[in-house]
Amino acid sequence: MRIYLKDWHSEFRDTATGNRVFALVLLGWLRGDLSPARLAAADLHAGLGGPNTEAVYMWVELACGKREPALKFLASFGERHRRVFLTSAICGQGLAASTLASVALGDREIMRKVDGIFEELGFEIFTGSPPPALAVAYYRGILAHGLGDLERAAALLEHSLAVHRRLPAIPYIAASQAALAEVFAEQRQHAEAGRLAAAALETAERIAAWGVARQARLALERLP
Repeated sequence: MRIYLKDWHSEFRDTATGNRVFALVLLGWLRGDLSPARLAAADLHAGLGGPNTEAVYMWVELACGKREPALKFLASFGERHRRVFLTSAICGQGLAASTLASVALGDREIMRKVDGIFEELGFEIFTGSPPPALAVAYYRGILAHGLGDLERAAALLEHSLAVHRRLPAIPYIAASQAALAEVFAEQRQHAEAGRLAAAALETAERIAAWGVARQARLALERLP
């Protein structure tokens, strides 16, 4: 318990710093280039430690082509991570990074564990940092997709799209559309997949969200 409280207090004390770093990471993810966030994520983790900062650090490193930190993090993922993610002031950052890394590496065991933590938290959206975080339904949707549950993935990503349209959060609308297009394509709903991917591509190119644009373009190219 002492270890968990230490992690929580150290990260809570620097929540503002963590939020700024994660905003930089989110921006890099949208633009398809996390290299500008690499030093900030490494410095944050070196200064604070703990599962949240390690998760953000390893995801940035993975996105920049270095797999070792992510493999180490996912191999150690367990009860300590769960407890910190359930109590931390910046839990959304660690869960988001854990989601993206586990999906990227195809680690189904970690995908299930991360989805279970989302289920325990019961949040719809994390709003503790600027810019607003993606809806939980987005992360759970791509987890369901990674686990091969296409029906559940489609339902979650449709909910994510609805949440972001209500805000409205234009970059995340496009991200949800691109992810949902990939699911519909696998369900052979090609017309709807093409419509969503085209809409995501148009928006992403207009706002310079090149990472989302790349995903939408690939979805279009894979359609028959």
